[in-house]
Amino acid sequence: MTPEGGGKATKSLELDEAKSRCGKGEPCACYAVGSFYGQGGEYNAARDMLDRACKGGCAAGCADLSEAYYEGQLRAPRDTRAGMRYAILACRLDVKHCEPAGLRFEMGDGPKRDLRYAKAFYEQGCHGGDGACCSALERVRGFEPAPPPPPARGDAGALAADAGTGAAPDAATANPGDAAAP
Repeated sequence: MTPEGGGKATKSLELDEAKSRCGKGEPCACYAVGSFYGQGGEYNAARDMLDRACKGGCAAGCADLSEAYYEGQLRAPRDTRAGMRYAILACRLDVKHCEPAGLRFEMGDGPKRDLRYAKAFYEQGCHGGDGACCSALERVRGFEPAPPPPPARGDAGALAADAGTGAAPDAATANPGDAAAP
């Protein structure tokens, strides 16, 4: 909680605390530092800290980097391959982040459209209690028609292999430690 009237001084103290905790190996503190840097326009430093958070096991860092590379945020080059790797890592770390990976495969947005992979990511999220993934899983199983895919831009199998999931589209058994560095 930020005290009233704290403003810039409070934010500076919060940043100093997050930097200290990040330096002590707390990956989600690195995520906080990356968020501060991004808000302050220090985009390269923000991406570096989010990457450190992701590699340390903070799913939010992976999720933010996935979006940054997909959408060109934080002045990241638009790179759907890197975006997909980060989306897969985010899902492995926290099932609340499986829907974006599933949706990318369902829509063919980055990787080639592959409903087997989409279903695998949705199943992992649904089994972990993410209602959005359960709804998406019903849709890809045929209860609702999927939206039309955009033009294909890649190969789903190669992206999954790059992320360390191997040939089998089994997001639930993937080991985050085996992932290739984005």
